[in-house]
Amino acid sequence: MKSRVRSILTASGILLAAFASVGTGKPKKDDTSSNEPISSAEEPYIGDWESDDMTLLIGRDRSVHYKKKSGGSTKTVDGTLKAIDGHNIVIKAAFLEVKLSVDAEPEEEEGIWEMTVEGEELTKKGAGNGKQGSLKSNLEGAVVTQFANKGVVKCVCPNPAGKSKFTCTATLKNGKTAAVEMTKNPATHHYAFNMKVIAVESSKFASDLSDMVSKETKGKLKLTVDCGTGMLYIPDGDGVTCQATDPKTKKQGTIDADLNGGSLHWKAKGF
Repeated sequence: MKSRVRSILTASGILLAAFASVGTGKPKKDDTSSNEPISSAEEPYIGDWESDDMTLLIGRDRSVHYKKKSGGSTKTVDGTLKAIDGHNIVIKAAFLEVKLSVDAEPEEEEGIWEMTVEGEELTKKGAGNGKQGSLKSNLEGAVVTQFANKGVVKCVCPNPAGKSKFTCTATLKNGKTAAVEMTKNPATHHYAFNMKVIAVESSKFASDLSDMVSKETKGKLKLTVDCGTGMLYIPDGDGVTCQATDPKTKKQGTIDADLNGGSLHWKAKGF
């Protein structure tokens, strides 16, 4: 079952191509670009941008630090912000001029800043931490609301900042827990969440389970099944044990019914 909640966060980041490992010194004192004031167009770019493997620091003094981890190597550039030229961040680094393409300009939504550079995503560090907390709460609340019919009474998610995929943990009425897979669509800015839980009246589940056993054993086991009363909530990877009786032989046993990969599997014992 899937549902969607409007994202108030789009993580952002950058990837620097064509440099295996570049390390340069700080901007020279005679670099006039470092003395230029920050323009209104450049202002949104100022700050510490980061993702799990990337960092882009753009200071108000126009200093720039870029670092990208990839496998066992690290790419680094230190220099001066020369300009925001069209859709490029232009960095003057010693004798080099590095251009990073801006795919999505910095944008603020609900106190959270985001941008996409070189096809990668970054979120501005320290910006809108309270709103990030609100996003976390909103996602958790949305899961509880959307999956109330699945017995969800509580949900705990990690901080979603900078993540396009993550897993939340939902607690069901019977105390069992279920994984909720969260995926953000960068094109629509929505979160889609998926959870596999069977929610069914125990009497109906018992009847369906009895029919399943009879059908799959070609009538060799026609059992009377009792799974208790009330609603059953079975998360994927978990199960329930029901009591069973063979009306002909009067033998009594159990049936373990487990949900794996969204499919129900059973095992009869005592017959």
